Amino acid sequence: MTTLTFEDFKPGRFGTFGPRHVSREEILAFAAEFDPQPMHLDEEAAKKSMLRGLSGSGWHLAR
Repeated sequence: MTTLTFEDFKPGRFGTFGPRHVSREEILAFAAEFDPQPMHLDEEAAKKSMLRGLSGSGWHLAR
C-alpha cells in the first residue's frame, strides 16, 4: 500500500476511496485520543446531541 502525503494531492484532484466500516470501539478509541467530546465518548450525552446517539468524529475521515 502506498502512503500518500499532503503534497501528493494536487489542487482540484478528486479521489474515491470506497466505504469502510468503523466499529464502535474504533470510534471510541479515536475520539479518546484525538477528539474527546461527549457526543463521541458518552452514550448518554450523545443522546442529547442533534444526532441523538454516539457519533464518530469528523476528524476520523482525515485519518
